[in-house]
Amino acid sequence: MQTIQIIFVALFGSVLGSFTNVLISRLPEEETITGRSRCPECGQVLGVFDLIPILSYLLLRGRCRYCGLTIPARYPMVEVLSALVLLSAYWRFGPDISSMIVSGVYVVFAVAIFFIDFQHAIVPNSLTYPVGLMALGLAVFGHAMAPPLTSALLGAFIGGGVFLLMFVLTRGTGMGMGDVKLVFVMGLALGPLQILPAVLMAALLALAFYGVVAFLYKRNIDDLESFELTMDDEEE
Repeated sequence: MQTIQIIFVALFGSVLGSFTNVLISRLPEEETITGRSRCPECGQVLGVFDLIPILSYLLLRGRCRYCGLTIPARYPMVEVLSALVLLSAYWRFGPDISSMIVSGVYVVFAVAIFFIDFQHAIVPNSLTYPVGLMALGLAVFGHAMAPPLTSALLGAFIGGGVFLLMFVLTRGTGMGMGDVKLVFVMGLALGPLQILPAVLMAALLALAFYGVVAFLYKRNIDDLESFELTMDDEEE
């Protein structure tokens, strides 16, 4: 029974990763997240067998079935990463439906923001605001995955306050208000005792990821088809 649950969680995580890829591709371009997926090169509407998480990429050998365009490796990477993160949530909280739903939302939120921020240097309000409201609601109603309301608010003001102070002192150099809002939401979700270690871990993971990508592509990041580094000064 547990094996079946693990397989289901992994499959569901990869599906969440597929949806996360839609967010990563469309939100920075201010496109709607509804509607059929299309190849960005030939405009062909993708069929069901073109959209199976992970498997389609492998069967198509990383290319569009219709025009041969190379599919960025980010797509299966996000799907695998989402599956692994959701599996870790399963091991942590068990097969509780409510906790898995909350974990799924947080997985989509975290992975989408990680890649959008890495590619475009923005943190969309369309992600932080809804998830922030959800985190606050979970704390208000005493959900098992949320800290008590007082702790949630304290975590938000500590984390967000520290980053807001850094933003003011550095005049926005190296970060924007989107980062402040992001850490505020993380504080709501984690509370005061976990927010600073979480921010530190996230920063280290981001640096490690950047280092791996730079090494694999011989530090020629600007030539990557999978990533667009447009270091805008403002956050959305």
